[in-house]
Amino acid sequence: MAVEFILFEIRGETDETISFLDEMKNVSIQAEERYFQLSKLEVSIAQAQPTASNAMINLLTQAIEQNQMRIPAWQRSIQEVKLEWQL
Repeated sequence: MAVEFILFEIRGETDETISFLDEMKNVSIQAEERYFQLSKLEVSIAQAQPTASNAMINLLTQAIEQNQMRIPAWQRSIQEVKLEWQL
């Protein structure tokens, strides 16, 4: 994640920055996990062609909705670190 890298490059890993670096790492991990979840569902749906079951489509819809709800929190976390460290 760019903010994590920039903070680390500018300030290093210190007692002051460690919690912020951890927060950025957590955001990155969560986003990556959600991306992989969506990718796996998409592959499953593609393999089910010509038609995917309603259950699979519902799972994909739920995953998309959950991701859309998480994105604002991730953005807020990133903004807070940028503001705190004037990045």
